[in-house]
Amino acid sequence: QGEAQSMARKSFHGKVLVAGDTPSMQELARYFLSSVGIDVMVVENGEKAVSAAADDSFDMVLMDMQMPVMDGIEATMMLRKIGCDTPIIALTANVMQQHQDQFEAAGCSGFLAKPIDRHRLQEVLGGFLTSCTREQYLKEGHSIAAAEEKEATSNSFVDDELIQLFTERTEVLRVELISALESENWDEVRSIAHTVKGSGTTFGFPELTRLGKEVCDTVDHNVEDGLHQLTKQLIDMMGEALPNVS
Repeated sequence: QGEAQSMARKSFHGKVLVAGDTPSMQELARYFLSSVGIDVMVVENGEKAVSAAADDSFDMVLMDMQMPVMDGIEATMMLRKIGCDTPIIALTANVMQQHQDQFEAAGCSGFLAKPIDRHRLQEVLGGFLTSCTREQYLKEGHSIAAAEEKEATSNSFVDDELIQLFTERTEVLRVELISALESENWDEVRSIAHTVKGSGTTFGFPELTRLGKEVCDTVDHNVEDGLHQLTKQLIDMMGEALPNVS
């Protein structure tokens, strides 16, 4: 517990670029990184990540490997090609060795499994960014109240505001998923399932992550048999995650 507390009390110096198209992942990353003293910029695809990293100086890039317009691997390769040596951490649901080798070959400095684990993220930050203790943070002129607020947000990774955001987002996505299923728009079904997959476990609904992944895999393998039923299960499970849906 002492080690956990010391990790929670650690702050970091630096500026981090977060590239990812899932709103809940963007908000979680922004929330946690800000809570430990980091300046954060968020972009929603690889093309914007390349542009931002080429124009500005960052201490680290957290790069989702699956994004529209340009994926994380292509964006990483482009950044390395233009001479960007900023540490790039791959954010990915694919943690098999072959995927890790692929990320490393593209130029990634490390990887983080999604959904993001707060303590693992702190370890990665500690490996690449300069950290400071609570005492150093106070010496730099920050108030005790600010330090205590930072500590509280570090300890409670998902607060009421983020849960509200997750609830509102899930409500919208559920309506969109019902519509996509009715029109058998499988590309849209997969897109929504991918978004749900990325946030379910983080907010205490691992079954949403499991079902979201199953729907994505089923669409990817062009297996229509059972896809209707799987999608309905995901819609039902999203309803169970909402307080006002029976």
